Amino acid sequence: MFNYIPSNLLAKLFFIGSGFLLVFALIQQVKTTDKFMYRERYVLLDDKESVTIEPNRSKDVTKDKIKFVVSNLANALFSRNPYGPDSDVLAKFLYTTETQEQIRDYLEETRKEYKKEDYHEKVEIFDIKAIEKDDTEMIATVKGQVIRISSRSDQQSLEGYEFEARFSVSRITNISEGKMFPFKCHKFFVQVYDDGEVIFTVGTPYEEA
Repeated sequence: MFNYIPSNLLAKLFFIGSGFLLVFALIQQVKTTDKFMYRERYVLLDDKESVTIEPNRSKDVTKDKIKFVVSNLANALFSRNPYGPDSDVLAKFLYTTETQEQIRDYLEETRKEYKKEDYHEKVEIFDIKAIEKDDTEMIATVKGQVIRISSRSDQQSLEGYEFEARFSVSRITNISEGKMFPFKCHKFFVQVYDDGEVIFTVGTPYEEA
């Protein structure tokens, strides 16, 4: 035989059980929302390229992305061979139209020398510091070394030059311009040194405060 359960006790058990189910449902909803907010989200531009849409993230994560972008800014400028840059795509995606023109001018001015000496050039990054100006812009200072190799059959050489650079980068407003990178450089200035002396510069100088 079954024991009789008072109706008031049954109601209490039902109420408690419903409360547990409600709390569980709320926790699951919070977890789902949290995962959505903190995952990478993408807008597909075509079948090959996409751009990351930044969710609300910590400043440390954003600065890591800045460091990644700045490293590629330096590569777009210095990674080259006797016939031109190793990648035209980096400059197109990472620099604005105005700064691309400055890079093209620099490459054109040095094109004959690089072809004559059969130069291959790479860049090493030693230090990157990103300074946030506001929610949309950062200025990154970079120190590193340009490694230049001459592959001429009659005279091979290996040279290293230190450089300091400053890049002003902003979050893109037109996602079709950024492709895979969420930032673009709208101003830069690079100084290259040999034994502590500046041997050439590229870009627009900054006014010191």
